[in-house]
Amino acid sequence: MGHFHRPPGRKENEFARFGHHYTHAFFTIPAQPPFRLQRLSTEFVLPSHAYADDAEIIQFMSGLELVEDKHVVIAYGINDCEGAAVIVSMDRVDGMLRDVEEGKEVVDLMQPLQTQRRL
Repeated sequence: MGHFHRPPGRKENEFARFGHHYTHAFFTIPAQPPFRLQRLSTEFVLPSHAYADDAEIIQFMSGLELVEDKHVVIAYGINDCEGAAVIVSMDRVDGMLRDVEEGKEVVDLMQPLQTQRRL
């Protein structure tokens, strides 16, 4: 699980003292060296509990647990005030991942979000 802090050049605002707009991505690396990026998902956000068509400006995924190779439980913080968890099927995660050409890095593949993608 990777994190991005958007937008570039963000500044303090009335809602977030130290920056805002986090996005996330799933990625895989080999179990043995050499460690390199193998697969990467597009950036996404988790839907808001309060507003189905939106996401909180601060959400930070901090825990990931694989359950019986069928689901992942993702623990995350909301607006630096609350905690929550979501269960996602491994089929969904696997469907989001795309192969990464050897030698490519995250910076080569990520592009600014044009539309909000929710998990």
